[in-house]
Amino acid sequence: MSQMLHTINEILAEHRLLHENLHTLLQLAATIRGASGEPTADDPESTLRQVRAQIEVVQETLQAHFQREEDSLESIVRFGGHPEALSSLTELWHDHTQLNNGMESLRQTATTVNAGNRAPADIKPLLDSAIQSLNTELTAHTRREGLLFAKLKDLLATQ
Repeated sequence: MSQMLHTINEILAEHRLLHENLHTLLQLAATIRGASGEPTADDPESTLRQVRAQIEVVQETLQAHFQREEDSLESIVRFGGHPEALSSLTELWHDHTQLNNGMESLRQTATTVNAGNRAPADIKPLLDSAIQSLNTELTAHTRREGLLFAKLKDLLATQ
């Protein structure tokens, strides 16, 4: 039981890491074009390489996180005696699919953008839109998981 609580707490900590990684990605994309709309990156192609590398970090972290959840949460839900929460897991797994699709879309956007053929002012909106969409989906997902985890922690604490 204490291991299950520990796993839940680790998953919650991973949520914070994922949001931090996305924030870093937004900051990198912001260096391509500043708030005034003027290019700020000395070398937009170099910045795009950094953006692509950070996307890989986010994607790898997300995959490891989802794998941990999918490997552990069903048994925790069953142990906690909260069978109606199993339907919540189905929704969460659907979220994983949606987030993976969003991540892949972001990766493809960053891969196909060529700084040499586009003005920096054209690059940032493409990246921002994909990153913001992913961030919105991740925030909603972590909120739903947080509610489930709070219930599970309460159930596990009483056993």
